[in-house]
Amino acid sequence: MANLWTLSITDEGDPKTGSIALPILNAVTDSNPQHNGIYAGNIINVINDFQWTKNPISARGDVPAINLIEKKLLINSNIANLANSVFATVDSGEELSKGVGSIAEGIKTAAGPGLFSNAADVITAAANTGVTFARKAKQLLEDKIKAQGASSLNQDILKPYDFLYITKPTGFQYAFPYFDNSYVDNSLNFGGGDASFLGGDVTTIVGGIAAGAAGFVNMLKPGTYIEQSKQFTMGDKGRTINIKFPLLNTGTVSDIQLNWQLLFGLIYQNRPGRRTRSILDMPVIYEVSLPGVVYMPYAFISSLSVKFLGSRRLLNIEAPINGGISFQTVIPDAYEVNITIEGLNEETKNFLYAAITGGTSSRVTIGGLPALNAFNGGADPAITATVSTLNPRPISPGLDAGAAELLRRNPGFNQTTVIPIFPLPR
Repeated sequence: MANLWTLSITDEGDPKTGSIALPILNAVTDSNPQHNGIYAGNIINVINDFQWTKNPISARGDVPAINLIEKKLLINSNIANLANSVFATVDSGEELSKGVGSIAEGIKTAAGPGLFSNAADVITAAANTGVTFARKAKQLLEDKIKAQGASSLNQDILKPYDFLYITKPTGFQYAFPYFDNSYVDNSLNFGGGDASFLGGDVTTIVGGIAAGAAGFVNMLKPGTYIEQSKQFTMGDKGRTINIKFPLLNTGTVSDIQLNWQLLFGLIYQNRPGRRTRSILDMPVIYEVSLPGVVYMPYAFISSLSVKFLGSRRLLNIEAPINGGISFQTVIPDAYEVNITIEGLNEETKNFLYAAITGGTSSRVTIGGLPALNAFNGGADPAITATVSTLNPRPISPGLDAGAAELLRRNPGFNQTTVIPIFPLPR
């Protein structure tokens, strides 16, 4: 049986720090297809390749797919925050330079030639020099981060979130069926008028002076109160997405082992590992996309629950661990999988835009039909994986209601069908 992953110890630890070597879960490479021609290094397509429904593949063409790209954290969040602060400082410095330049030009215009004009030139030059230095520092830091194998977000609309979490792909990508009822649950908060961009102390002092002056002037009035505008308060929690589906163990031995590998791989990657008494190997995070509904560049699985359904029995499982082992474990008639994904950033307009315009919507093909763009009928898909059917057979409107509906909508799809697989924003 082909495998979704291999698990083995691939390094020797660090004798200097006493760090032990942890077994690493590696995605199967393109040279080793995992199941029916789809490569684990590309995508693990639960919709198409796993027994979560008794419907044939031809009847799964309209199933919504939520896509996850798994990523490994390369750097401690404190260091990442320091780097992000540098980037933010450079961005703020450029805006400050523009403001200083405008003020200096105003001085020159008002003062005319002379001492003040020369001072304005010096101010402008100093501001530009500072920005140039900051840009070079920013570029150097970005180059260092990329040298670690870190990946950036490829849409300009997402540039403000580049390297907020310094990660690289692990090679695992997933497409899960999505049936949750929630579309959006939006809330905003406008708090106190602490305009931090002006400095909290400054606004407090000025506000106190204003309130004191008003109180003195209106001391004979029944009461005094100065209204203050409230500042928008940005949250630090993203959207929550719930995924729920079964995995059936009533088919072949290969289906049972693939189900077990899928669950074990998800569980393993979403647990920390201890290398020393003080050093941890962090759980993974994900880039998540459900086209037209949600996009999250950084998210994590906050809850992963798997329940046994039906009767249980002891079965031998062969697992690709340390070259291959066989062991006995409990296998139910079915698993009930519940996954809760939580974004690491407040949802912004950037994410909503990316959810709509996130590159080409691709389709995994059955029977070798070229992948098509589901949004506009064009070609050039971002992710394409050609697979063969589990049970090859002609599809006709009289035999399969699901296939008949798909053929009605797409008259050109004769004797084959397609399964939607949506890529993440580019």
